[in-house]
Amino acid sequence: AFSVSLEGGKNEPPPSGDAFVCNNFSLSAPKQTLFDNASITIVQGHRYGILGPNGQGKTTLLRHIAAREMPVPVNWDVILVEQEAKATERSAVEEVLAADLRAAELIKREAELLQKLEDIETDMEQGKDISAEEVERTRTELESTSAELEAIGADSAEARVRKILCGLGFTNGSPDEDR
Repeated sequence: AFSVSLEGGKNEPPPSGDAFVCNNFSLSAPKQTLFDNASITIVQGHRYGILGPNGQGKTTLLRHIAAREMPVPVNWDVILVEQEAKATERSAVEEVLAADLRAAELIKREAELLQKLEDIETDMEQGKDISAEEVERTRTELESTSAELEAIGADSAEARVRKILCGLGFTNGSPDEDR
């Protein structure tokens, strides 16, 4: 287990900000100090590279930042894409979108609820007895799921992902080109 020690002893992220700043932190692995009294600043809109030999804590640092164990501004989205991604048939865009598990779960649930409503409508047309409570429950859950998808910006997620990937050097070509 890794341990993070922060200046002041507490992780108190700002509600918003243009930069992630963490001064005088230490990050340790069992029997090994990876960072001691280190400082890091990441400013929005800039690109960064973390260089160093294998096993020195680069990925561990990024994992702790992504897990919000360090004071990342609350209004920032942080997604960690592992350096050793398994090969798939998905495009880069699809891969990044799939990493948002909550959105993927909500999209799947929305599709299930839409199908359920279609099935209910078919059953009603065939004269089957359907309770009004079941119809209302399904509609209410669908409305709630759709509202949550809207709140997290799922409808614009692909455009945001494409913009980020373009900035990282991926093309906007056919999906097969960005694997």
